[in-house]
Amino acid sequence: MMIEDGHDPPGPAVAGARSQALFHDFVRALGTARTPRVCLQHFIEFLAASRTRLASEGRPSGGAPERALGDMMRWSTAQFEAMGTGDLADAYALHLLAAIEGATALAAELGDPCVIRREADSLLHWLRGL
Repeated sequence: MMIEDGHDPPGPAVAGARSQALFHDFVRALGTARTPRVCLQHFIEFLAASRTRLASEGRPSGGAPERALGDMMRWSTAQFEAMGTGDLADAYALHLLAAIEGATALAAELGDPCVIRREADSLLHWLRGL
C-alpha cells in the first residue's frame, strides 16, 4: 500500500513506536483537569482528526499493537473505571478500541478515511449514553 506522498508506509516497528509516542503525547496534553468522560471524548476526536494518517497506516496502534494497544487499553479502562462503570470498565474499553481498530482497518481497505469519522461519531453518541 502506498501512502499519499508516494512512499511505502513505515514498517511495523516504526509505525507502532510512532503510534505509541503519539498516544503518550495525547495523554500528556490532556493533563488532569478534565473528567474521564471528556478525556475519552477527546481521545475519540483525536483519532477522528488523525483519520487520514490512520487510514494510511491501517490501524491506530500502528504495526506493533502489543505495546500501543496495551497502553490504549489500560488508559481507556482507567477512564471508564473513573466514570464509575464498575465491572464493565474493561468491556467498555475493549468495545471502544475494537470499534476504532475496525474502522481504521476498513478505512485503509476502502481507501476512505471518512469511515473513521463516522465510527467516531457513533462512539461519541454511545459514550454520551453511559
